[in-house]
Amino acid sequence: MSEDPKDSAASASESHAAGDASAAGIDAAASGAAPSESAAANSVSGATGEASTAQPAGAPADPATPTRRRFTRRARLIALATAGAVVISGGAASWAIYNKPELRLVRAIKATSAQKNMDVNLSFQATPAFLRAMNQGKPLFQASDAPLAGIKTDADVAQAIGNIHLRVRSSSTDIKDPSVMVALQYGSADALAVTLTGRRLYIRTQAEDLPGQSPALFTAAQFKQVLDGLKQPLGPEFADYINADQRAVLTKLIDFVQGRTLFLSLAKGTDLGKWWDSTVVAQTSSKDPSASAVQKQMAALGTRMQGQLRDVAKVKDLADDAAGDRMRITIDIATLVRLNKTQILDLAQSLSGLGGSGADFDRAAAIQELNAWLAKPTLATFSADVWVKNGRFHRFEFDMSDVIAASMAKKPKVERGAAVVRMDMDDIPVTAPADATEFTPADIQNAGGLLGGLFMGGLAQGLGGSGL
Repeated sequence: MSEDPKDSAASASESHAAGDASAAGIDAAASGAAPSESAAANSVSGATGEASTAQPAGAPADPATPTRRRFTRRARLIALATAGAVVISGGAASWAIYNKPELRLVRAIKATSAQKNMDVNLSFQATPAFLRAMNQGKPLFQASDAPLAGIKTDADVAQAIGNIHLRVRSSSTDIKDPSVMVALQYGSADALAVTLTGRRLYIRTQAEDLPGQSPALFTAAQFKQVLDGLKQPLGPEFADYINADQRAVLTKLIDFVQGRTLFLSLAKGTDLGKWWDSTVVAQTSSKDPSASAVQKQMAALGTRMQGQLRDVAKVKDLADDAAGDRMRITIDIATLVRLNKTQILDLAQSLSGLGGSGADFDRAAAIQELNAWLAKPTLATFSADVWVKNGRFHRFEFDMSDVIAASMAKKPKVERGAAVVRMDMDDIPVTAPADATEFTPADIQNAGGLLGGLFMGGLAQGLGGSGL
């Protein structure tokens, strides 16, 4: 039986009305407006740019109009939802790729390489258990045998070793006008720091601060005893052996021990400046053809190995900490060596030829030795933990516990991380120390006379004390 046209039209009209109400409700939910407000807004469609679908008064209703409006709204909602899903999923995928540890590592390499200033702080961190293992499981010494003031136990030894830092800072490596600093530190104090910048060579020590470090290497009383010994030649008993200029030099040296910075001027035109330019600069700038060839060979090998890293290296994310974004890179050393066997042998032969003919290099024996190592490598893989902070390298840690243990005759069992070489990195410029005192060429000459006077004065004091 066929459907009555009137019933069909009424059913369609009801369906259109229900659809309009539903669409108006969805639009209202999305915009936060009431359904009636949304429906009124949709009659104008100013937000979407659609023409008004309102009919003139008394005109018959167009049955297609509400259907078209309903589908337009639904299409708009579907398009918005689809676009949102694409943006979200695409953004998540892009972030996942961008945030991969390998890419973060590459970006850190580029950013760190672009730094003008480089500050590197090297230290060796070892656990007391590792130190005992290296001592055949025995304590390093008994408390009664402790040779230094604050070191009484193996834990103190481990802490003292970790307190020793070699710090190297560079802002310019131009040998004609370098700006570098090298310091041997214990804790936060400089045992000795040498800075070369602005054609001045600065030297300082913070020995007076060393007793305050923990564990202390010596006491404040011991430091004072040494200082009093240095001041003794300034007394009247040495007056016949040390002149005024030599006493002035000794005063500068005593001030240096107490923390005063001394500097030598290497300014152009001065005697020390001429020596610097004619020896250090000239010799460094001269090019040895064989050395240049070796440098090119090493650079080529380095570039070749860098291109192979994706095949021999793996990067793994680790839990971040205060030092930064932590990752672990593991390199298959054995495979890397195997891939570059010929180049390594060529480089070894070239290195043996520096300063000689290189004829004594036995390539066959070297091949045999290398093949033996590859058959049973002592270090098949090498791993390092890397920290990235502010997009740059902040810290490296090379785990040396397995390597050191493997080198022992009796190979002790050690835990990972029991002995690490730590390298902290930062972007700190080299600066000239403030309040420095010049140590002139005349002071250098007088220092030689001072040593002779101290020897003669000390000898006289010793002979006088013996009653001779």
